[in-house]
Amino acid sequence: YERAYSEEALGRLAEAGVGLVWVPFFRGFGLEFEKRHSERARAVIEQAHARGLRAAARISLGALTPETLLLEEAEAQNWFQVNQDGHATIFSAGGSFRVRPCYVSEGYLRYMERVCGQALDAKADLIHFDDLGFNPEPDTCRSPESVALYREMLRDKYGTQDDKTRAAGQARFGHHTFTHVRPPAFADRAQAAALRALEGVHIQEWGNFKAYSVRSCLERMIRCIERR
Repeated sequence: YERAYSEEALGRLAEAGVGLVWVPFFRGFGLEFEKRHSERARAVIEQAHARGLRAAARISLGALTPETLLLEEAEAQNWFQVNQDGHATIFSAGGSFRVRPCYVSEGYLRYMERVCGQALDAKADLIHFDDLGFNPEPDTCRSPESVALYREMLRDKYGTQDDKTRAAGQARFGHHTFTHVRPPAFADRAQAAALRALEGVHIQEWGNFKAYSVRSCLERMIRCIERR
């Protein structure tokens, strides 16, 4: 990284006609743990601007490292995804030490707003969110926050609040009661794939919810960025 983001390297990129460079800014280890790293990123962004380059701050939005993050934020224990077996969901592309965050956790969202704020303070022209997504079933989030929001989403679409939602609920589920509904359970990944192929109602709605939770997380970050 020292070579890749040196003044000499940035100068060569500018001479070659490059317009935008990506700079690693936050990798999920914790703001304090990564402070030296983010300060270096701030200097790289400043040097890039001096050469007419724009700079994108790369932020890991879908993976966290508990070993270091928990030393700074004890509350982060409640930010991690919990799979159907009650274990933290491991970020499958990052080895065994990184975990997936719960995208609807209020504490996590507030923390990531702070991260975005620091990237904006560093004068980043663009923020690139990295590592976003879910693992394959059955290794996805069943945190209390996710289950509660899943039920709320179903009530909004199929509840008893008006004629339209009552008709939709009757047609889709045969009822309008979602107080105790739970995400689909799977024996293993093979069964998850087989059941997805059958396109069961609950599996479809759970898939919709996962897309909704990622989208709502991104929208929250976008609003934060726009306010700044």
